[in-house]
Amino acid sequence: IAKDLDLDIFHGLSQELPFCIKKSEAKKIVTIHDLIAFHPDYAHEWFNTFFYKRKIKHAINNASVIIAISQQTADDLKQNFHIDEKKLHIIYQPVDSSFFKRVDDETKRKISEKYNLPARYILQPGNLQYRKNHLLVINALKEYPNQDLHYVIVGKPEKYLKTLQATVNTHQLQNRIHFLFEVPTTDLPALYQMSQCVIYPSLIEGYGLPIVEAMASYVPIITSKGGCFEEAGGKAAWYINPQNSEELVSALHLVLSKNEEVERRLQEGLQKASLIKAPQMADTYMQVYTSTSLT
Repeated sequence: IAKDLDLDIFHGLSQELPFCIKKSEAKKIVTIHDLIAFHPDYAHEWFNTFFYKRKIKHAINNASVIIAISQQTADDLKQNFHIDEKKLHIIYQPVDSSFFKRVDDETKRKISEKYNLPARYILQPGNLQYRKNHLLVINALKEYPNQDLHYVIVGKPEKYLKTLQATVNTHQLQNRIHFLFEVPTTDLPALYQMSQCVIYPSLIEGYGLPIVEAMASYVPIITSKGGCFEEAGGKAAWYINPQNSEELVSALHLVLSKNEEVERRLQEGLQKASLIKAPQMADTYMQVYTSTSLT
């Protein structure tokens, strides 16, 4: 395609470049989101992992420029591949502008009715996979003394759903845990803003976009310690050991107290998220495109 269209630059946005791209004289740029496929504890089924690894290796070996969406991903790239650091750039994944807009009460009412939402809930967005660590939240909810607090999980259903449902049934939490599947992105800002806080206790990620979305929504965020989680959350988030449900319970008590510290972190988060809006990131991409075309 690049050859037929006489392109100057071809940018692969999702961790891959076409295998036929070698024939093109266009400069190749690839964006790498994560290297989870290279981590044996969290990789997908072996068949998918094999081809996923192959595509990433091909993209990295043929790219003139490599863009990592976080310092965490950049570090993983340097650890797994012999990369010329001059080729490597870090450009954060921007948060959609809709999360910054305050959702009006009527829209909130409609969304609440649409999904039959409880009055008070904590929210976790993300596909239902082991590494997303939903079990930690389920165990914490069992220990949390306030029975009015519910847990809303938004994401694409996968095989792991059966494990989660079995755990919910074991703890008899069916009335307090709600699964929402195939939610349109246009409904997400309201779901965020109506929540008491957002939970993101993942075990491994390349970035933490839901962290930034929560900050843009002016909602407290509890996430995992270290790596890309603290890179995304800065001083605005509350951090926990993702293997310790007691730490999550303690963090929930702090976040839901709505004191001056909570307000300070909300302000800090909104300011940090505003630096990662699409226009700013687009400017950064244009700088990379310009410098690449001149080399």
